Amino acid sequence: MDLTQELTAIKDRLDVLVAQDWYQKTSLPEASEANAALPVLGQVLSQLAVLDSDLLTAHRFAVEPYAAGHKAQHSYLTAITRCSANEARRRCRVSKSLRSMSHVRAALIDETISFGHFDVLVQASRAKRRRAAFVRDEANLVAVASELGVTEFQDYVKRWMARVDPDGVDAADQARRDDAQVHASVTFDDMVRIDGWLDPVGGEVFTQELERLETRMFKQDWAEAVAEHGEGHVTVSMLPGPGNRRARALIEMATRSAAYDHDAEGLVSNFMVHVVIDPTTMFREAESAVTGIPAVHNPNRICELENGVQISPRSALLMAALGKARRVLVDSKGVILEFGAAKRLFDGALKEAIVLRDKRCAHPGCDRPSRNCQIDHIQPWRITRQTNIANGEPRCS
Repeated sequence: MDLTQELTAIKDRLDVLVAQDWYQKTSLPEASEANAALPVLGQVLSQLAVLDSDLLTAHRFAVEPYAAGHKAQHSYLTAITRCSANEARRRCRVSKSLRSMSHVRAALIDETISFGHFDVLVQASRAKRRRAAFVRDEANLVAVASELGVTEFQDYVKRWMARVDPDGVDAADQARRDDAQVHASVTFDDMVRIDGWLDPVGGEVFTQELERLETRMFKQDWAEAVAEHGEGHVTVSMLPGPGNRRARALIEMATRSAAYDHDAEGLVSNFMVHVVIDPTTMFREAESAVTGIPAVHNPNRICELENGVQISPRSALLMAALGKARRVLVDSKGVILEFGAAKRLFDGALKEAIVLRDKRCAHPGCDRPSRNCQIDHIQPWRITRQTNIANGEPRCS
């Protein structure tokens, strides 16, 4: 049986499974069967994707497709499969990437990593400056990916990129600041449309304040609805949507800014962005600022925002000098100093330390930022009487 016949046989079997209309099966036994099948389906999809990549690699050496007037593989693929041009380009990119990633390809076949991990690895290998380091570290990166979820692995790879290509991080940091832009245009019906890009530091300042104001407005909207309809008779669907609250929050931010006396001296903002940095890196960058001699940093340096975005040490120093950043000194492994507290609740500096350590909700599979979670005890307080950094973790509910 040739390849086309084998794939046709698989398709025929899939036709039988699809014809069973699983979306209509809602009884408990059927739902349990569907739940058990999902991991297997994920493995099948992963293996099919690898096969698709292999076939496209072989297809690149065929002459016939280009005889039909198609100058690129993705255009021919679009014509014969009727998929979108973007989907065809994506499949061709996957095929091209896997040709040079033997460890990644083997892990996808063995189902030890997902295509979400693969996308992260492709981003890590894309820059020419990191290519040699990626070839050297590919096996180790795949091993780490097999132990972490996609989001956690993304954070790990960001630190890996900063370690193997610190100059690239500094250049990217400057490029993001240079590329930041916002547009505001008035539409025909006099609405104002806003869109743009902010660099990571400015974006952190902006999004934290936007989320704070949106949360406050949600509470206000809820209180007004309860006053109108009575306790127990209000649902979220009765309130303005989150997009509306964000629009109102933007207006309030602009109104507050306009209310400042910008010519007055001594105007102080108590807003802080947390910069996680190791003491050696901070000292060397400060020394460089004084002497004018470029700092030589340790390849294992740590210099990032609390959400894991890597920034240059010079950016961290400038933010601290302007009073817009709170330093969080860590050791070479990123461990924050202990915060002891003989109290019941996680708040203040203790809460901030846990938010910085655990960037996301502790519930498996939840990507909610830790800043938007509450800090709960790992071991119940009534038993341990311990409220400290080792016994706390962020949870969204």
